[in-house]
Amino acid sequence: MGEQCVVVTGGSSGIGRACVEAVAATGTKVVNLDRNPAELIPGETFIELDLYDHDRIRDVFADIAQTFDIVGLVNNAG
Repeated sequence: MGEQCVVVTGGSSGIGRACVEAVAATGTKVVNLDRNPAELIPGETFIELDLYDHDRIRDVFADIAQTFDIVGLVNNAG
């Protein structure tokens, strides 16, 4: 398995952004899935994703799982 990460949907602004920052502050890698990019902070990976694209969601999570050990999900988008 790869390095542990938490996936945050809608992590580019508002509550989602606060979640990204809080998780990253613990030293855990964060994968931010959002339609809009944000300025990256250390430990953050951004993947542009529209959560209405169900087929792409499956592919993106498969790709993340090849790189990281997903240990958490913050489903904030919407």
